Amino acid sequence: MSCLVFLVLMVLRFAHEDAGTGDSASARVSIERGRFAMTQSQLDSAPTTESVGAEPVSAEQSVGLKPALELPVSPPVVAIPKSLIFQKTRIVSTGAATKNTSSISIRDIQPSFVKSPVYILEKGPAKTFTPRRWLRVVVTFDSFDTHVRELTFRYKISMGNETFVGELIHSDIIGAGEHQAAAFIIPPAIEAVIQRGDFDANKSVAIEVVALAGETELARASFGARPVLPGREKSGFLRSVEDTPFAPLEIDVYELTEARSR
Repeated sequence: MSCLVFLVLMVLRFAHEDAGTGDSASARVSIERGRFAMTQSQLDSAPTTESVGAEPVSAEQSVGLKPALELPVSPPVVAIPKSLIFQKTRIVSTGAATKNTSSISIRDIQPSFVKSPVYILEKGPAKTFTPRRWLRVVVTFDSFDTHVRELTFRYKISMGNETFVGELIHSDIIGAGEHQAAAFIIPPAIEAVIQRGDFDANKSVAIEVVALAGETELARASFGARPVLPGREKSGFLRSVEDTPFAPLEIDVYELTEARSR
């Protein structure tokens, strides 16, 4: 009997200890939860690294972080005034060339006013530069021969009351088919003309282009709503693409000129 009573007492003791242990564990869990349970106001008022004097990690101290590349800021695009925009104006070719009569035929003349491009140096200090306006005349022509040793384009360009003339000589034009040549009038020659209040590209500009082999005329074409005006002709203002700031962008588009272009 005494053994039975002893066993009952031991069972009751163990049950009491287990209950006490569970209460203690629950109490500890409750305490830990309470320790990390913070209201939103407490979170907002919690100290930050700046408030406790901690220094932010620099790019040199951090691992695997690189400063962002600073891209050059492109200049704003300025709309071209309507008075400087050419519409497709009729082309007149006198004595249109054919394969049986000439090795060259002028297909198209397209002028446009363009501003000189802005280049950003990869190294070195930036230079102050103001883009200026050029007149670019692109001549599209067909060659019926696979090799033209020399070809001269003679330009006569009337703008307002001014007439600019010049020649560009191209050599070794390879391949039959379509080709392009370009001539540029420098900014000082045209700026005073295009800044007049009555200037209109489609009414104030006329162009005549003659293709020559030596002094032999191969083809002739004109552009504009009015004929090229006679008068005092100004030379020395015409440039090939190689002699302009457009060369890095467009030199592969047009036939190159010789050093003796005039």
